[in-house]
Amino acid sequence: MRRYFYVSNSLDDLERVENSLEQAGISRGQIHVLSNDDAGVKEHNLNQVYSWFKTDVISTTYKGAIIGAVLAAIVLFTANSLGATESIGWAPFIMLAIVCLGFCTWEGGLIGSHLPSSRFKRFQANIENGEHVLMVDANQGDIELITSVVGESPGVESAGTGTTRDQWTVATEKRFRQFADWGP
Repeated sequence: MRRYFYVSNSLDDLERVENSLEQAGISRGQIHVLSNDDAGVKEHNLNQVYSWFKTDVISTTYKGAIIGAVLAAIVLFTANSLGATESIGWAPFIMLAIVCLGFCTWEGGLIGSHLPSSRFKRFQANIENGEHVLMVDANQGDIELITSVVGESPGVESAGTGTTRDQWTVATEKRFRQFADWGP
């Protein structure tokens, strides 16, 4: 599965493309719009990229957790090597290790919440200029369908491809949305 990117100045064009893709069998969970105009995206009933995916919070939280785990291991190793665990016990050092892990994870997430997502850096200039990015996750067999639908909208330009989530993740999201639409 690949992610296909398209850029447009008009949310109206993207709404037509998204509706056409959905009618052609591409699920709503496979289509996302990245834009600074969250109100406009919502008004056009487009499937927007959630705000925390626009930041690098997930990546930096993970990196912070790794740093915290290393610091926690250093704390425990040092306490054991110096013999402090024999006189004081393990409890204060385990607590310090947990604090190190938690603080570094939290700090990593905090730093990442202020950074734009590294996955969307190539579109940062487009977004800042008021353009919108349509992302479609699809199999190779669907590219002809996508190309024909996008070709009907002259204001939507192809912006390349990239990697995407696993196919099972997209299928799970599709089933969840079906359940949510069916449910109360």
